[in-house]
Amino acid sequence: AIGLMSGTSMDGVDLALIDTDGRDKVIQGPASFLAYSDEDRTLLRQALSLARDLTRANERPAIIAKAEQMITSRHHQALESF
Repeated sequence: AIGLMSGTSMDGVDLALIDTDGRDKVIQGPASFLAYSDEDRTLLRQALSLARDLTRANERPAIIAKAEQMITSRHHQALESF
């Protein structure tokens, strides 16, 4: 299994591989990290700032959609380079 995450520190995407049978066996494999650029972090901060003021869960301002696309793209890049 491969797991990817981007946490609240906004530093980048972490990726890790494990070998598991889903029950007892868990073997840690290699891990990787893809750092966000300064531009990426600026976009995330802008999206978060706007998101704090949203009152409806289905609101999707352009800056938030752009941030979601960037995060998806960086996850894809991390996986491809892995």
